[in-house]
Amino acid sequence: MAASDERLVVHDLLAEWREGARAGLEARFRRAREEGDLADDSDPARLARYVLTVSNGLAVQAASGVAPKVLRGVVEEALSTRRRSQHGAQRRVQQEQVGGPALGQAAGRRAGQAAGGR
Repeated sequence: MAASDERLVVHDLLAEWREGARAGLEARFRRAREEGDLADDSDPARLARYVLTVSNGLAVQAASGVAPKVLRGVVEEALSTRRRSQHGAQRRVQQEQVGGPALGQAAGRRAGQAAGGR
């Protein structure tokens, strides 16, 4: 078997593995959305690709000798970005439910004042 043939076999095996991982994550995210663990407007396919992209990038960085502490920081940043994104989406939905951003903010201030806050 020629070296180029061997590389093609390895390439195909890795591509198949990545596609299987993506499909498995997408299916799990779909189930999570159906069970209410992800927002209804979540995109399971996009989220699966996001997770794999971050994961693969971390693997490349680790193989290049990046310190584990630095890699943990990258993971924390990815997670915090996702949380901020979800929080922003939840806030927009709440604002729409009470009549838009201005009314939503006013309602939030009134609720805070009623609870003793300023």
